[in-house]
Amino acid sequence: PQGESFDADVWKEWPGKLTLDPEGQCIVYLKITDKAKNSTYIYAKDGIIIDKTATDKPEITLDTGTDDTIFNQDVPFTFTVTDPVSNGTYAGLKSVTCEILNNNEVTQSETYRFEDKTARVKSTSKSATVSAALNHSDHVTIRVTATDYAGNTSSVEKNLKIDTDAPKVLVSYDNNDVKNGSYFNRKRTATVQITEHSYEEKLL
Repeated sequence: PQGESFDADVWKEWPGKLTLDPEGQCIVYLKITDKAKNSTYIYAKDGIIIDKTATDKPEITLDTGTDDTIFNQDVPFTFTVTDPVSNGTYAGLKSVTCEILNNNEVTQSETYRFEDKTARVKSTSKSATVSAALNHSDHVTIRVTATDYAGNTSSVEKNLKIDTDAPKVLVSYDNNDVKNGSYFNRKRTATVQITEHSYEEKLL
């Protein structure tokens, strides 16, 4: 901007430290004038955004498209991250990281970075897939973490199980003394053995 575009009463002498407290967006201009009345103007072209409200962290939604938590194949999912508006402005997303963990070990990871701060990305949506081959486990976690340019960070997780093995059933008997091919003259007890990766008795 040119100095003449400002009214004279806009400029204030400021001998000490300048503190900006209210949340919002602004641009601070500095006018430097020498004794010959030559002036130079300095300002941050990106502006200043103050975002101190802890509750206004990036908002994350994570969706696998179903309420099921046990899967027998790759699991596609989507997630959306939004930096909420606070006092009429928002900082803009800085980075979003999506991780897949198998027993707390990261098996898949991707980070999306928004390096142009002036673009002020408000929202982004992505699709990804949990690999069944890499995450054949009862303890699989999808984790999405987002950070905005004000330093606010939030994270959401979804737990699931991936079981690609068919259950195995083995039946054995304690009395195998058969008569005439199919008759027994004593009681016969069957023992059923079930081998299942994600066994839960309540689900039988």
